Amino acid sequence: MENKTILVVTNENETMHQIRKGLKECRITQCATTDEKAIELACQHPLPDLILIDIQRPDSQGYGVCRYLKQGTKTEHIPIFFLVAPHDEKGIEESFRYGATDCITTPLTPHRLYARVHPHLSLKEATNLVNTQSTTLEILLLAVGSLAEPRTHETSNHIRRTARFVKILAEGLMKSPRFCDHLTPESIALMVTACPLHDLGMIGIPDAILLKPDKLTDNEFTAIKKHTIDGRDAILSAERQLHKTTPLLEMARNIACSHHERWDGTGYPEGIAGEAIPLPARIMMVADVYDALVTYRIYKPAFSHDVAVEIIEGGGGTQFDPDIVAVFSASQADFQKIALEFSDFDSRRMARP
Repeated sequence: MENKTILVVTNENETMHQIRKGLKECRITQCATTDEKAIELACQHPLPDLILIDIQRPDSQGYGVCRYLKQGTKTEHIPIFFLVAPHDEKGIEESFRYGATDCITTPLTPHRLYARVHPHLSLKEATNLVNTQSTTLEILLLAVGSLAEPRTHETSNHIRRTARFVKILAEGLMKSPRFCDHLTPESIALMVTACPLHDLGMIGIPDAILLKPDKLTDNEFTAIKKHTIDGRDAILSAERQLHKTTPLLEMARNIACSHHERWDGTGYPEGIAGEAIPLPARIMMVADVYDALVTYRIYKPAFSHDVAVEIIEGGGGTQFDPDIVAVFSASQADFQKIALEFSDFDSRRMARP
């Protein structure tokens, strides 16, 4: 992110200090203290990659700045974040109404700021790569893949592990008559490239829900489930902007949408069952669940490999495609090896026997 440029609109020294700490890998090219100066700098070449507007400034018309920039053909795609006061629900609602990408409550902390801003910088970087046609679509999706990483340190290797798990499962299934017509070395390579986008929609989940250590309420779980639809829709939006789709984009879209569907039809978001669930999503689900079981999450300890195997094997025919579970069982030693090689291990977070 060291080449990213950010425009900050604030007159608070402490706010600026926290921003510099949180985004120290980026170049903060300009700092405007007035709305007029913010618009002037935002329209200058090179355009900023992201704009942070502190709407708590006296006499601030930050909403108007956002509306003006969103109406400009050169500036409409720049992500704009508003810095708002805690519990300012009206301010947050107004921010989104005027086109803000996200809101961050003050006082800022460097870690929280980075976690909220970094995914959008990655997405803009990937979009720029497409617009300039400077690389292939495969590299684009790998760049965007950083969006899929959960916003906590404990699971920073999640997409690395799951991509390798998917490859093992797909290559095992390719040997079966049931799947040999659907899986080829080429389609497996596409699947491995696409699977880092499986949790793309998670970037829209508020921190208060995503980082909650306790049991989620019904409304919170409904919000979590929406990440499947949001991920699918984000890829659909990319297809519309590119004026085309590809096998890779279609595969990424199906994985993002359907990797929480269950074999018995009790999953989400659509409640489809059996082979109606796209094969890449069925493979992704086994890989994703194994990784969730053996790694620490803020709401659970890490379970042992043996416990994870027992849970997945017990879900064959209900949660998972039984043939995929059979390949998983035969490949479990490889899964364990990958889990250890790319571990976020902390013995204090292990479940007790």
